[in-house]
Amino acid sequence: MKKIAVGLVLMLLGLALLSACVVPTPAPETIKIGINAPITGDIPKVGEGTKFAAEMWLEDINAAGGLEVGGKKYQVELVIEDNESKGESAAAVNSKLITQDEVLVIVGPQASKQAVPAGGVANDNQTPMVSPWSTNPNTTLDRPWVFRTPFLDPFQGPVVANFVTEEFGFTKAAVLYDVASDYPKGLADFFKQGLGRSAWPRFRRGLRELHHRGRRLQRPDHQDQGVRRRVHLHASVLQRSSTDRAAGPRIGLGRAHCGQRQLGLG
Repeated sequence: MKKIAVGLVLMLLGLALLSACVVPTPAPETIKIGINAPITGDIPKVGEGTKFAAEMWLEDINAAGGLEVGGKKYQVELVIEDNESKGESAAAVNSKLITQDEVLVIVGPQASKQAVPAGGVANDNQTPMVSPWSTNPNTTLDRPWVFRTPFLDPFQGPVVANFVTEEFGFTKAAVLYDVASDYPKGLADFFKQGLGRSAWPRFRRGLRELHHRGRRLQRPDHQDQGVRRRVHLHASVLQRSSTDRAAGPRIGLGRAHCGQRQLGLG
């Protein structure tokens, strides 16, 4: 995935530099890359990792004497902005990066909740943008200037549904997802199409409601159900709600739940 993302960014840089050469002004000697990341808000660890990864990449580029594009080496400047994990902030960040900072390419936002509105700004201003995470089709739909690296929800949803039925033998599942976020809403819809029979306990971010929803899944008539949801911040809470009782349902984590915090290990 990392090689795909880097290769896509280099391709976009090449296209951007070629576009710059078409106009009378000379091509820039320094490439400015915008980073639209959730440094604060709901998923600050994602933003922190994004910032560190970008800075590590820049160190490698500087050590190599610059970034080679089209047989020529350029110095690179990163402009890292915080989108606060909000869609409206992500759109405002893209507007600033394009109109004030004059970046050639934008990397991010990650989550569909931010990438969908931010992608509209990038496309309207004909500035290449690549989202490392966003799986919602609307991020790139009819937007020739916006790209992504992951699979789409229409692919992921049926794959997860097949896994639930083939691996666990379940015929129905409870899908607990954040109704305020584009990523889980889209994935839940396509998962439902793949599985056919599911319960849909939605929630809005908050530990109390999430804990309550997790408890409801412990009722006797739910004991044979699998659970598939994407609650990025509070996975460990739902884990505890489900494992407080010995016969709780299996918990299926979304692809973002890979850290110790999400698994309740640290």
